[in-house]
Amino acid sequence: MEVFWTNDEISAAFKKHRALKLDWPTVDVLEVEGAEIKWHRRLDDQAFKDFCTNQSLKPMRIYFLRTARTLHQEGQIRHDFLNPVTAETLRNFTRPSRAFLSRIAQAAEWTVLGATKRLITDHQGNFKGFSSCYEYGWVSQDLGTGPSLIDCRVEPGQTIYHCVNYPVSAINRYISLLRDIPVLASKGFLVDRLATDVCLEAIRQGTSVGHGVLKEYENNMVKTKDFESATNQINRLSKSISTLQTNAIELTSTLLYLQECENTLEDSGLASIPAVDHDDRVCHISLQISSSKAMQRWIESYERRVQVQFNLLLHRMNLQESYENKALAKQSRDLAEQSKLIGQYTAELARQTTRDSSSMITVAAVTMFFLPATFVSIQLRMTERVSLNDFACGRRARADVASEKGRLAGASETLQEIRGRASHSESIGETMLEAQVLNSVAILTGLGLV
Repeated sequence: MEVFWTNDEISAAFKKHRALKLDWPTVDVLEVEGAEIKWHRRLDDQAFKDFCTNQSLKPMRIYFLRTARTLHQEGQIRHDFLNPVTAETLRNFTRPSRAFLSRIAQAAEWTVLGATKRLITDHQGNFKGFSSCYEYGWVSQDLGTGPSLIDCRVEPGQTIYHCVNYPVSAINRYISLLRDIPVLASKGFLVDRLATDVCLEAIRQGTSVGHGVLKEYENNMVKTKDFESATNQINRLSKSISTLQTNAIELTSTLLYLQECENTLEDSGLASIPAVDHDDRVCHISLQISSSKAMQRWIESYERRVQVQFNLLLHRMNLQESYENKALAKQSRDLAEQSKLIGQYTAELARQTTRDSSSMITVAAVTMFFLPATFVSIQLRMTERVSLNDFACGRRARADVASEKGRLAGASETLQEIRGRASHSESIGETMLEAQVLNSVAILTGLGLV
């Protein structure tokens, strides 16, 4: 898109803007002639056209224009449009610059406008006028009023300003200054200086707020352990200070541009600079430039401090992560030692289980060994009680018992070996074996066989 549009392109853009269903704002016009200040407020489309058609131009006339804001349907992007009917009236009657018309024609695509200025000459090369157009919309956009444009045309005996989204505070200050010192109406670029002074004050306030937030963050950073919250805070602070730095650079650039415009206008002989003492409320362009550069230096120092805090945050996060890694390593070593002990206990349990199993087998074997003798003794007792007269049977039984006594003699030796092994056993199975053996011996003793 070219910076300057053709007349057909501008007409087509204004025609397209007419289809927008927006609540178009009205126009305010300020006229200054000598000590007389006259307002024409809230002019709608027809009233503004009649005013421009019938009113004769005063030495100073300022058109204060406002844009209407809409939202893009796809990405919800804000767009600002100047009333196309008002724009056509300006184009036909107030002679704004081509740069100004081109910019408001492409309002839906507004970006920061490169400042432009030019001297108007006749065919003989004589100066006939001066024109400047620039944008300072960064502050206005932050305030939600849309981008700001100033178009100025200076001719012998007449000055015309077209101000889009001009700060209200600057308007009030301008009127106050004119009432105190009417001759300031012809002061070159006073309207521009007051607008840039508002921008400078906004950057100064932003710098002060940023400094306070940065100090609070630095104080809290020493003891904070919520690194996620600290990271979000430092990110927001960094973005805020970065935007502030960009605005300060843009303001310094605009002030240097206005200084060039003032020098060009003075050299052309078109400006009549009154010899009056500058009031404290009137800002010199050189003082504004100096203040803006000072704000830049302060903001640059804040950016460095933010970077230091960011590095410190990373360092503390790394330290915390290192501590956590060491704790995890220690826990891993403890778990390894515990696993080793569990393995040892498992092996010991397996060994004890094996030994207990052997003892239970031994108990079963001894029980099976003594079971026949026990059965025989019980049978003999029952036989003796049933019949005392069966002597022959008794003798045969005693013979059998004698044979069994021989077998039990061998068992006694086995019993002595078992008692030796039982004295060295600590398991529950071996204790049970000893009890069983003693019980068997007691039975045999009762029978008189041992």
